[in-house]
Amino acid sequence: MNPYREELRSILAELGTERPAALRRSRSERWLYATDLPMTATEESVVTFVARAGQAGWTIGKENGWLQLDRKISAPLPGTIPAEWADCPAAACCRSLLERHRNRLTVSDGYAERMLVKAGEESPASYEEACRRLHTRWAEALRYRQGIPAVHLTFFGGGE
Repeated sequence: MNPYREELRSILAELGTERPAALRRSRSERWLYATDLPMTATEESVVTFVARAGQAGWTIGKENGWLQLDRKISAPLPGTIPAEWADCPAAACCRSLLERHRNRLTVSDGYAERMLVKAGEESPASYEEACRRLHTRWAEALRYRQGIPAVHLTFFGGGE
């Protein structure tokens, strides 16, 4: 379990609801996680969770009865992406693009970071596929002289 999920799990556990709320990766590209807390807890517990998660740096939205959660991730916390997964060729390609095109880096909108954190929870194959997709997208942007997001190298096993 990565540190972001652990943080949310601990906030949910403090609420003491009748049944534990589900916490899953969000299906939306705009959000990192989703919880069904509004369907399992009192309004007071939901308000408490929103306040505590907000204090911890989470942005919260509501869609279809689920709370959607996101957090600005400039650099991943240790354990987010297993170190051995970052040895894949696709991660090396992303790292290379970021290192060689520093003059083309733009502020990240969080899309790449969310994709990588979600893939880092799934499997080595999911992580490698996410890296391949990012590399393809970034290479195309660079061909058209567009910028690429300044994603921290530690997402790809580089930098400190």
